[in-house]
Amino acid sequence: MARLIFIILAVVFFFGCYQSQIEVSGNIERKVFLNQTGNLLEILHSKAIVAEYLLLIATDGTAVFICEKSFSELEIIRKKGKFATQTGSLPPVCNLNEIKEICIYNSSYPLSDHQTPFSLRLQEFQFLGESSQAGHYVRKYKLKGV
Repeated sequence: MARLIFIILAVVFFFGCYQSQIEVSGNIERKVFLNQTGNLLEILHSKAIVAEYLLLIATDGTAVFICEKSFSELEIIRKKGKFATQTGSLPPVCNLNEIKEICIYNSSYPLSDHQTPFSLRLQEFQFLGESSQAGHYVRKYKLKGV
């Protein structure tokens, strides 16, 4: 009986620490979830996602805004069962742990009352600063109220 309880608790703990996917939101037509690792640009291409900018959002409310030319410089990896980003050529702020969402900006998305899903999502964040490295510029944000 104790062995069965231990196995059940181990399974619950394992799946509780395991993040199976990243939600893709913003200026896209359909709900998309990513569960693969690799180069961010290649992952977006494999899902036919067109983006000019994106906001990478971590579970702690930290977010990084990057432009299309920086997508290929970012790797999505798994770290202790959670998705993370890793880069050597972008500013260190782009190395985020526990990525939960990628919010997409695409200028061809139709406006509704001068807003898009991306602009509405960005309003939920506070701008903290901007940094650059090797010609790549990024902006750091924090979810308001966190």
